[in-house]
Amino acid sequence: MNLKYCPSCKENVESCNFAKNKATYDGFSSYCKLCSSLKRREWREANKEYAKVYAKNNSLKRLYNITIEDYNLMFEKQKGCCKICNIHQSKTLKNLFVDHNHETGEVRALLCHNCNTAIGLIKEDTNVLASAIKYLNGGYLEP
Repeated sequence: MNLKYCPSCKENVESCNFAKNKATYDGFSSYCKLCSSLKRREWREANKEYAKVYAKNNSLKRLYNITIEDYNLMFEKQKGCCKICNIHQSKTLKNLFVDHNHETGEVRALLCHNCNTAIGLIKEDTNVLASAIKYLNGGYLEP
């Protein structure tokens, strides 16, 4: 049984209860898994707003290569409304989504959940959309 001291709980704990960390001399993190988990939870509670913005910024950067500032600028330019249906975000259950071209990755605009989903469901195919418009205008397609 290999024991390691955790400075947080001040106990000798089996090394299997420490996360692996190649950067340390012994290959394990400084705090046991339980203490690490508690410290992370306490930090998130104490820094809720920062953590929320940080997480949002990271996901925007990772998924669309934009910052939260870029998102906010788009939001202001669109006056908080969906680029397609013009519904204001305050009248939806979710924040506006970043719409992007799935082939090029280029960010286009902010859309409400329904418009973003609709574009995704037709797989961004303008022919399908044109057929849907024709259908809605009374030009029913014959089988």
